[in-house]
Amino acid sequence: MTIIGGSKSLVRTLFLVGLSTWLVLSLISFCVYRSQDSLLSIKNLPYESSILEGLVTSTNSEEQVEEVAQVGQQERVEQVEQEEQVQQVQQVQQVEQSEQAEQAEQAKQAEQAKQAEQVEQAEQAEQAEQVEQVEQVEQAEQIEQNQDPNDSGRTNFIKSEYKSATSSYKRVEFLTSNLISNNDNSVLILSSIGPKTPFGRDRNFEQFMATIEKLYTNSETELTISMGFLINVEEEFDKVVQFFDLNFEKLIQEAQVPISRISVSANSDLEKNLGFSREDRHESQVQRLRRRAIAKSRNYLTISTLKDEQYLLFLDSDIIDFERPHRILSTFIESGKDIIVPRITRGFNVDYDLNSWKGKRTKPDDRQLQLLDEGRFDEAAYEPRDVTSEIFHFSNFIYDKEYSEFLPDYKHTVELDSVGGAMLFMKADVFRMGVNFPTSYIVGTTWDRSEGYDGIETEGICYLAKPLGFKCWGLPNAVARHAPR
Repeated sequence: MTIIGGSKSLVRTLFLVGLSTWLVLSLISFCVYRSQDSLLSIKNLPYESSILEGLVTSTNSEEQVEEVAQVGQQERVEQVEQEEQVQQVQQVQQVEQSEQAEQAEQAKQAEQAKQAEQVEQAEQAEQAEQVEQVEQVEQAEQIEQNQDPNDSGRTNFIKSEYKSATSSYKRVEFLTSNLISNNDNSVLILSSIGPKTPFGRDRNFEQFMATIEKLYTNSETELTISMGFLINVEEEFDKVVQFFDLNFEKLIQEAQVPISRISVSANSDLEKNLGFSREDRHESQVQRLRRRAIAKSRNYLTISTLKDEQYLLFLDSDIIDFERPHRILSTFIESGKDIIVPRITRGFNVDYDLNSWKGKRTKPDDRQLQLLDEGRFDEAAYEPRDVTSEIFHFSNFIYDKEYSEFLPDYKHTVELDSVGGAMLFMKADVFRMGVNFPTSYIVGTTWDRSEGYDGIETEGICYLAKPLGFKCWGLPNAVARHAPR
């Protein structure tokens, strides 16, 4: 019984062991189904250890696969981000390169447009010059065609008229066939003629013309003469035009030098808003305004009349005579000076035009400067004066012994800081370069002070000339006579 009982117990034990083994083998088969790599690993190991190692390997492989997958995914994310950054940088560079190329193209186009504009301007200037030359030739041909072949002594001319559509400017011009060439000593004589006895007491325009004729009659130098007159008083303008209607042909026939043209112009706009009456024009407090009006007229006349002449001669209409008139223009030209004036006398006054000087002038005090800064010119009541001990006028040349040795020398010149305008000679190119008649006091101006305290009209000419390399000079032994009171 004991043996039988022991046998039964052994059978149960073996049964249980077999059952456990079957379960283990079933589990192993399941794992093999889940992982081929794990099954291969189990087959290569001893039977007893393969079961546990297969389980561990299967578990570790899944974790490694998951970790590898995560690492790979993270690397792909980083790679994508890097690719996006590189792409963004490339896009920015492409935009910058596109903008730079566009800017370069715009700059190139602007430069080409500028060059084209310069070429166009040069072509227009050349065409304008050609048109002007053609017009001059046509005018000369027209004059010759109009000439009577049976009257060889008769000289014909053209009278042209112009009236502005935008202002009160008008001009009547008398033209001859005497064209100005580059080799001529061509002089444009200019005079701005004011109202009320502008030629001196009991004198008229015809007498003034006789004075002008003295300058080129028997001249020591070959000349070509043009003239320009600005007359803003309607009645006087009509009289002067009528004078040339009647006398121009005779004038050019009797002239010993070629007369190219005579221009008579007017612009009543220049007489507006003067700020003073003609009756008060000699009062000291209105000299700034009076000389401003004179400067405007001189500039306007010159700009509207000057063509190809080489020299300008400004002459006041109340100049009545000259000492050695046949020499004065040739002396001006031969001196080679940029700007030069003679001495002006009036009766017993040997130096009438005191605007010709060299030396020092007074300056306003602090109170006057403050008033000038505030635009209160009338209250400042400042008028520039000579510093007596440091000023030179032509009268010093006449009376001071230190200059006596130069009195016989008609062509002797002295350098000046300022010139008068009763008779003023200058190279036309000096004016073309910007040396004109300042219409305000330019000495002492600041950004806060719209007008200074010295250097208006003719006294400002030399101030403008110096920075451009030009100089002003005087001929103290050459004399022009002013009409008496």
